[in-house]
Amino acid sequence: LLENGVEWRPTDEERVNAFFDYYETTKKLGMVKFADLKLKAIQFTKGMGFAKKTRVSLVEAKSAEEIVVAVEAFREKVLLEA
Repeated sequence: LLENGVEWRPTDEERVNAFFDYYETTKKLGMVKFADLKLKAIQFTKGMGFAKKTRVSLVEAKSAEEIVVAVEAFREKVLLEA
């Protein structure tokens, strides 16, 4: 809770950027696991507008690179909406 008693919620842009922070950190540490990355991408985009198509792309992804490309395209849409 914030000082004024309002619950803080990240913006869609902050949520998508957090996914990339997570990805870069795991990549730097050599800990990128495909299944985990896919699950995290789905979790970070859940509940956002126009995310269904992105989640379909994520489910169909066969590599970490495909996941990153799908979330990057989603981030561009989020930035356009902001």
